[in-house]
Amino acid sequence: MLKSFLIKWLRQFLSATDEEITPALGAAATMFCLLASHFVMLPLREEAGVSLGTDVLPKLVSASLVGVVVVTPLTSLFLSRHGHPKEVLLKRFYTFLALILLAFYALYHTSLLHGHVSSILDTRELTAAGSEQVQEFVRHKGDASMDAFQRTVRCAFYVWLNVQNLVVLSCMWARCADVFSSEAASRLFGLISAGATAGQLVGSLTAMVVTRTAPLVSLPMCMVIPVAAGLMYMAA
Repeated sequence: MLKSFLIKWLRQFLSATDEEITPALGAAATMFCLLASHFVMLPLREEAGVSLGTDVLPKLVSASLVGVVVVTPLTSLFLSRHGHPKEVLLKRFYTFLALILLAFYALYHTSLLHGHVSSILDTRELTAAGSEQVQEFVRHKGDASMDAFQRTVRCAFYVWLNVQNLVVLSCMWARCADVFSSEAASRLFGLISAGATAGQLVGSLTAMVVTRTAPLVSLPMCMVIPVAAGLMYMAA
């Protein structure tokens, strides 16, 4: 009922055939879920980057580039397997990514319970240096209370989120290019992009709400990861 109403409403603004409107709506919904999944995790990614320190960020960006170079051909190889419909392979791929996010949630949650056993700053340095110098040191070197396991989880999460975002969107746009002709793309890709924009907006607003309310109810920020995993699974 809702789908029929939505199709009739969209036809007031779009020139699309019966065969085109349903795939276009499906692609827009998928883009919505993918972008919402990414943007709902952005505050957690930024928190991970800040806690690691600005000295580490260039290395993380370089690692993200290497990750994209490695993961992209592997993804292409998986999605181009003969004898399997591309729609099925893409669904399996997104489901696999949702499982990876759940694994990151388990690791992140474990890291929060892991305790604080190491320190970057020596007590004597804190005593001898002024507060501004200490803040500058922490900004560059990161959170002094994190141990190696906590830092590793945050490094991996930061890099993987960057890689995942580039790969999933490129895969989806490539699939859209396969499904729609050039003429149909000129008419329908605007709708698909609107779905992506809406997902970005909803994901950002959700992240803002969680960021402000999580400390009030004593919930860790990593709770957004299962939400993102659910959205990724919905995209499948």
